[in-house]
Amino acid sequence: MKKLSSFVVPLLLIILLVFNTWAYYSLSGLLRNNKQTSPVSPYLITRQIFIFDQAHQFPQGGILLLGDSITDGLWFTAVDGIPVLNAGMGGARIDTVVKYLPELVEITRPRVVVVTIGINDIVGMMSSDSKEKEEQYWAKKYEALIDGVLATGAIPVPSTILPIRREARLEPLTELVLTLNKEIVRIAKEKDLVLCDGHAALAAPDGFMGTTGMKNDLHPSTASYLKWHTVLENSIRLALERANSQATGSAQ
Repeated sequence: MKKLSSFVVPLLLIILLVFNTWAYYSLSGLLRNNKQTSPVSPYLITRQIFIFDQAHQFPQGGILLLGDSITDGLWFTAVDGIPVLNAGMGGARIDTVVKYLPELVEITRPRVVVVTIGINDIVGMMSSDSKEKEEQYWAKKYEALIDGVLATGAIPVPSTILPIRREARLEPLTELVLTLNKEIVRIAKEKDLVLCDGHAALAAPDGFMGTTGMKNDLHPSTASYLKWHTVLENSIRLALERANSQATGSAQ
């Protein structure tokens, strides 16, 4: 019996390891074909743990920055002494942000929530046969996300999707960036919100960003990140000033 046990247990462990490896790569491949980050990828698991660990240490009344890998790459720690929690997550789409927003807001109780999302949704739309429906779905989700932030009492600061590299093969992506940015601008205007227009600050007249402004097809260079940081900081500051002014007017 002992000999059998010494043989069966390692065999079962090997089978389990093989199965887990197969499941991981099968799921990763499936999602990769659909331009999504696997929910079981080591990066995503680690990033989620990191974000929520920091969220539990984060002081209430700060600034919560939501987004994807472009957001994740931004060095942003504070605005006028108010701390910033960068919760950017590589591969994130609008549904990802909607999923994690309630828990993050519940933990951090932020004063401001900056929403910088969209490029991964756009990449996914490129393989869709119904882009128009996908665009409408995205716009409804985005508006619901902003309404969700408003319902918590926090100040939403929507940010337009940043421009991408100027290349002919990326023109369809840029058209979708412009389309979704129109929706972001519309939603911000209808809800009387301060808009962070990073796209306008970084794009050339044709809607692209020059190659010197990009690290790769989708991610900004260091110089572009610094410029976006300034635009974000000014937008957050303006949103806070407006909120404080409105609160003072209401008190009087």
